[in-house]
Parts: sequence; C-alpha cells; structure tokens
Amino acid sequence: VLLGGLTVAYAIVHLLPNDLLLNSNSQHALAMVFSILLAAILWNLSTWYFSLPASSSHSLIGAIIGIGLTNAITTGLIISGILMFLLRYITNKYKKFNQIHMNPLEREKNKGKKSPPLSIRIALILSSIGVSYAHGANDGQKGIGLIMLVLISIVPANF
Repeated sequence: VLLGGLTVAYAIVHLLPNDLLLNSNSQHALAMVFSILLAAILWNLSTWYFSLPASSSHSLIGAIIGIGLTNAITTGLIISGILMFLLRYITNKYKKFNQIHMNPLEREKNKGKKSPPLSIRIALILSSIGVSYAHGANDGQKGIGLIMLVLISIVPANF
C-alpha cells in the first residue's frame, strides 16, 4: 500500500454501480460480499487443483464484475432457462476438459521426466521475482478495496 497508493482500492470499489451499493439493505449487501468472496475462492481453488496459473486479484475483480453484470441483467429475464443452458454448457465443457487433461503423473509416464534447460530456469526465476514484487505491491490495495466495499455496502449512508 505504501508503494502503490490507493489507486487499485478505489478502482475495485468503483467496479460496482453506485445504485447497487446504495440501494441495498444489509442482508443483500452481506450476500453480495460473501458471493464475491466465495466465487473468488472457488475459482482460485479450481485453478490450483488443475495446476493452472491464476491471480487472486483477477478472480476477485471477475467476481465483482459478475455481481454487477448479474444485477444489471437479471431484471426481466427468465432465469430458469438461462441457468439450465449454463448448467448443460458447463458440464459439457467439464467433461471434455477431463477427457483431454493429463495430470502430471500421466504426463511423466508418456514423455519421461525432463528438466528444462538452465537458461529457461534462470529466466523463470527472474521473471517470477518481478511478478511477485508487482503482485505484492497490489495485494495490500486489493485488501483495502475489499474492506471499503464491505463498509460501503453495509453502511451506505456514510459513503
């Protein structure tokens, strides 16, 4: 937070429309905050399980955008039809992904255990140092943005 300021925190709060934050009671606000957190946590756990690279900042921002889109879209729509379509689509993609995905043990059986060249390893280490510094500088701002979102949604009169 000291290195980057509060730019990310304000950007996170302004992802949601003001009417969604100000026109909700505390029960809806808590449901919104817990939905954001649950979606971000489930996304991170699922990507970690499949050994896919993921950023908790991106998953949190995606969950916030999802809440905003859901609020904007759901008025006047037939939700049951949309949910059935999405459920079929997601289960079909999940089945296909499981058919083509090889876990590390299967990959090692097929291709053998090989280490990358030294130059690639050094490049990976140096790039990971830069990425971890950049993510660390923004993680504090992300936390402050989430705290601001909770406070604004629970006590909107003081916003």
